[in-house]
Amino acid sequence: MRFSLITTVKNEQETINDFLESLSAQSKTPDEIVIVDGMSSDQTLQKIKSFKKLNIKIIEENSNIAKGRNIAIRNTANDFIVVTDVGCTLKVDWFEKITSFGRENDVVVGNYKPIIQSIFDACQYSIMGLFKSNKKDEDFVISSRSLAFRKRVWEELGGYPEWLNYSEDMYFHNQIKRANYRVKYAKEAFVEWRQRKTLKQIFKQFFLYMEGDGMAKMHTTRHLIRFLTYFTAVLLVILGLGNPLYLLLIVGGFLLYLSVPYSNFIRLKRYSLFTSALFIIPFLLIYSDVAKMAGYVSGILKGAKERNLLDTSD
Repeated sequence: MRFSLITTVKNEQETINDFLESLSAQSKTPDEIVIVDGMSSDQTLQKIKSFKKLNIKIIEENSNIAKGRNIAIRNTANDFIVVTDVGCTLKVDWFEKITSFGRENDVVVGNYKPIIQSIFDACQYSIMGLFKSNKKDEDFVISSRSLAFRKRVWEELGGYPEWLNYSEDMYFHNQIKRANYRVKYAKEAFVEWRQRKTLKQIFKQFFLYMEGDGMAKMHTTRHLIRFLTYFTAVLLVILGLGNPLYLLLIVGGFLLYLSVPYSNFIRLKRYSLFTSALFIIPFLLIYSDVAKMAGYVSGILKGAKERNLLDTSD
């Protein structure tokens, strides 16, 4: 078996060297590496070209992530594709583990974990809801930061959805699950990914991901539950102005809501919960929910607008 590794970049000058160094240090190296640069305006492209430890095919194309991945895959010479993100660093045996295909496997799903260097990083990860995905293979949240598949899988599914600027990988992963491909979970194939550094970056992250959900009409039930929860909370606050018992319901409900991220934080075993984390987590939870709801509404409106334009053009 011969494997092609593909990824996309755009303005990744701060992370590209760490990524390339971790790729060159792999216990098993790719037979081919294809990187699509989405027209970076910083030093990303120059740094890739000057990295002499690897033979890299570079394609420059003004594209979003989905289109960039599709272009990269079209330009590979092998039947097995490995996908990751430049914002990650790869464990030394990641490529060896992620390419552990058997004759019966169509897809190999790798693992990932956050790079946690501060309480703020730990709080971010605690609210993301990814812990539960490690309990059962069928519940594992697939990520294109750690994924491999036969090229025919990509061909049969029509590739990554280029009409989505964000959540394109989730859409593709859902297609894999619905098609009932034979999937192997390589839980020891780890990449590490970086957390966002600022509140602005966190808001943008959740907003754009959920905008993609809205445009693709994904996870509708989950989003409706979130809207209903906050609508109920506002209603209870209004009722609580006349009867304090309603405020107790809000407090109890919010504490129950916090129990999951608090539990996640404790399971990291990095910091004590009884520090600034006790207050950062509730703030980030509400803050990210606001970003998610705003993004989802934006995605629904954008999707409807694009569908109207298509109908008009027809």
